[in-house]
Amino acid sequence: MNWESAYKEIRQAQESKDNALAFQLFDKAKKEFHSSSDKDINWLIEALKNKEQKFFVAHLFQRTSMPKKLFKYMVEAALLEENASLNNEFIKACLNSYDSEKTLEEVQKQKEKAKDISKVLYWLER
Repeated sequence: MNWESAYKEIRQAQESKDNALAFQLFDKAKKEFHSSSDKDINWLIEALKNKEQKFFVAHLFQRTSMPKKLFKYMVEAALLEENASLNNEFIKACLNSYDSEKTLEEVQKQKEKAKDISKVLYWLER
């Protein structure tokens, strides 16, 4: 799958307020993900480092299982997100595939990356 194209199509649907199309495109992306290659995984990892694309990846994995290779990068995105309301998007994606204990363990491993770890811990304690 061409993830860059999928991201752009979904973004365009969202910007035009066509939520039905955006959901339809997300569903298509979820289904296509299960046959993803290492190249696809690498695009998703890089997207988690991008200011806007990272939310696309977070939303995708709030709805489908996250591969183990992406887990630590999703936690890292949560830790690096300075907006306390938005870092929950990454935590929700983690909790969709992994339990809170495993997620907390990974947060603790990477805690030095966060300016304020309490923003992430808040969502894990809920």
